[in-house]
This record gives sequence, C-alpha cells and structure tokens, in this order.
Amino acid sequence: MHLVAQFVQILLELPMDGLPGPRPTAPPGSDRIAAVLGWLMWSVGALCVLMAVAGSARLAAAHRRGERVGYGAVGIPIIGLILATLAACILTLFPGA
Repeated sequence: MHLVAQFVQILLELPMDGLPGPRPTAPPGSDRIAAVLGWLMWSVGALCVLMAVAGSARLAAAHRRGERVGYGAVGIPIIGLILATLAACILTLFPGA
C-alpha cells in the first residue's frame, strides 16, 4: 500500500497546466434527437404525475368505501418519476441534449 501512496504522490506533483482539454461539441443532426428526447421526458413526467393523481384518487375512494387497496397505485408512479428524473440528469451531462 505504501507503493501506491508514493505513486499517487508522484502523479499529484506532475504539472498539469499544459494538457489540452477537448471541447464538448454535439455531432451534426443531434438537435432533432435532443428535441425527441425532450418531448419524451416531458411525456413520461406528465404520465407519471397523472398516474400518481389517479392512484391517489383510487386510494381515497377505496378508503371512503372501507376497502383495502395496495399502495402500489401511488408508489409505482413515484418510482417512475424518480427513474425519469435520473434519466434526465444523465442526459444533461451530454452536450447538446
């Protein structure tokens, strides 16, 4: 382990000023892909919100009638919203998206 620490120390002491950094640029024609992905993300988000509202209404109606309903009606859309948000965050890492 001592050898690894020495190697890291040597790497940290190297000058990093003159290293060129690539500039992120989107490939040609990627604006159409970005538009489709934007519409897809909005559609998935709206669908998840509508499913959460419908599931909540179903839970409220079942509660009023005294029935037992699983909480998956609200939980599954929330999981969908979380996955859609993660996908949107990952897509914003790429240039042009």
